[in-house]
Amino acid sequence: MSAFETNLETWRQLWRVGERSSVIAIVVDARCPFLHLPLSFLDYARHAHGFDKPVVPTIVVLNKTDLVSAAHVQAWTVAVQAAAPFASVLPFSSIYRVEEGVQGAGKTRGRVATPEFVARFVAEARRISGIPSPEPCTVGFYGQPSVGKSSLFNALLGKKATGVSLTAGKTKHLQTFFLDVTRFLVDADADADAAFASDAKPVSPDVDRLLVHLAQETDRSFVLCDCPGLVLPVRHISRALQVLAGVCPLGRVREFESALRVLLENALAAGTLPALLQGLPRGAAETSSEVEPLSDRPTPVEVLEHVALSLGFLTRGGAPNRHRVGHHIAKLVIQGEVPFAVPAPDPEAVRAVLRP
Repeated sequence: MSAFETNLETWRQLWRVGERSSVIAIVVDARCPFLHLPLSFLDYARHAHGFDKPVVPTIVVLNKTDLVSAAHVQAWTVAVQAAAPFASVLPFSSIYRVEEGVQGAGKTRGRVATPEFVARFVAEARRISGIPSPEPCTVGFYGQPSVGKSSLFNALLGKKATGVSLTAGKTKHLQTFFLDVTRFLVDADADADAAFASDAKPVSPDVDRLLVHLAQETDRSFVLCDCPGLVLPVRHISRALQVLAGVCPLGRVREFESALRVLLENALAAGTLPALLQGLPRGAAETSSEVEPLSDRPTPVEVLEHVALSLGFLTRGGAPNRHRVGHHIAKLVIQGEVPFAVPAPDPEAVRAVLRP
């Protein structure tokens, strides 16, 4: 059994968000969605309004799709739909928006959502909930720590409305915000071409049709409700995977060799081990004679000692500080700076496991 949230007040926040929401949006990490989408959560999504009522409209948001390939996102979209056929699946990746300053210099506005995604999200929420525009529609956001739920929230709102942290507990109470969709209409008319070009993705031919849904909204017709991030209980998941998924607080991890072994074995099976080794952090001391180059298939201990010597992470006795560098590498994996992705399972196998 994985480590999970034991504070009853945090669970009450989840229940309150479910009670007031017309649509449930579950945010998962696209690198391995099933680590953040336990079956108990899907059962809750089915019956959040009571066992005698219809299924609650649910959207699964595959976040951080910019860290994986398009084929990986497509494969996991099919797998998630096989696990939750009642839910809609939407990939999400924010873009950097730069605005002109007073002196003409570029001023970074931060990561924001594209008008295309907002239009898809609003249209899908309206469709599955059956609530027409511009009647109020509340979407409750759920997600475990490190899936990027707060970053998604800030990207939708276009400002820093919620705190962002790698550990659970940053958001302690539910928060409600109005999504001003009229702002995205202005962005779409002014610089949609530049925004989509920055995202490095082709513009969908039905963007104009999707933007019609935004034109029917008001600045207070679409409500976003943010639930505190909490870790859900999951059976048969190793502590190493919990560390790589960001579910287990890194400050409580005693050893990182197991997590690094899973990282290396996963990369070896996927054929991405050279890219993984190339993406490891490097320091100025790497070129010294004391730092031996890594082999083609290094062990976790060899990787930890190599990176520790390269970065100068040493103990008082001068030995490589494997715990410190393991913490550093795990943090980089969670942030997406070191590549890590789990291949999607076969949809038929998923249906066979979940078949009653």
